[in-house]
Amino acid sequence: MSSKHTRSPLCAFVLSVCIGSLLYNQVQADSTARGTITATLKVVESVEFSPVPAFTLDAAGVVNQNIGSVVITSNNSEGWLLKVSSINGSMLVSGGSQIAYSNVRAEGPDEANVVSSPIELNFKAEKSLLASRNGISCLEGCKIDLTADIESAQISGKQAGDYEDTLTFVFESN
Repeated sequence: MSSKHTRSPLCAFVLSVCIGSLLYNQVQADSTARGTITATLKVVESVEFSPVPAFTLDAAGVVNQNIGSVVITSNNSEGWLLKVSSINGSMLVSGGSQIAYSNVRAEGPDEANVVSSPIELNFKAEKSLLASRNGISCLEGCKIDLTADIESAQISGKQAGDYEDTLTFVFESN
């Protein structure tokens, strides 16, 4: 007697779905992976100096003469220091004639969170002008106005003409 086996289409379908489902679940469990990504934000620091156009002096001298502005941008949470030096040692020079200026000051907005005291610039030597107090400041850029005094005694007896000095600003991270 010969036995005939017939396959039921329904049984084959159910078996295939069950095996497929088991394989799918096994693949899903084995394909899970986890990891941590890390990014480092670079310190961004810049300083830009914009001197004022020539200003006029007369025999009376001037107090708090605007000499320009510095825009500082920094995202350094450790703070920073701004130094300045003068090519002529705080002298406006025209030929052999010199006019001394003094009390260079930096004044900025309160949100700049900075400290400044008047300074005298020495010949080509860097002097600390401005420092951040603590933490991050000037993320979007802080405009710091610079002023200086020129006493009348410095102007008396000087020849007319254009006088100039060159300032260099150096930005240092703490």
